[in-house]
Amino acid sequence: MFRQFLRSKAATAIGVLLAVVLGDLALQWAGFENHLVYSGFGLMMFGGLNILDDVIKYLIAHGFLDSAGGWKYSDVKAKTADYTVVTGTDASGTLFTNRGAAGTVIFTLPAPSQAIKGTFYTFAAVVAAQVVTVKTATVDTLITFNDLTADSVSLQTTSEIIGGVLRAVCDGTSWIVFGDSGAAHTYTVAT
Repeated sequence: MFRQFLRSKAATAIGVLLAVVLGDLALQWAGFENHLVYSGFGLMMFGGLNILDDVIKYLIAHGFLDSAGGWKYSDVKAKTADYTVVTGTDASGTLFTNRGAAGTVIFTLPAPSQAIKGTFYTFAAVVAAQVVTVKTATVDTLITFNDLTADSVSLQTTSEIIGGVLRAVCDGTSWIVFGDSGAAHTYTVAT
């Protein structure tokens, strides 16, 4: 369905917007340099070639889209015990779950830094009565729910764990953690 959308006339505008946002250097890194006719001040023109098909193929090949052209997480990892997230191993956009856990699972985020600015992870509780906690390796570097210096956020209210989701985004100085469940869940903040 996404592929059909990209081939529509509306997608031409999106393709141009994508080209303007990415710039010619990003397109060269992505392997599209042969399609680039002119680039200057963000304006790009492509010489009669359908770059949208190439962009879709690239996004599928590199795991950003599934084979049908739908968006997907970069990876999904089930953890049954406490786990320390490693930016060199765990790609930004990874979805972590507690599937198979027999007890609490604590996810520890790396210390925030400019080097990982923009990195994000999602944590989902999928096992009944098993607490999911997201904390930072460095104290007082988590921003959440009206707290600028939190240490952790947990889904621990027994009747509100399953389906609870926490998303963590590094802004270069702190980790911003927010509930992203779409339903009423209680989040417990520790400082």
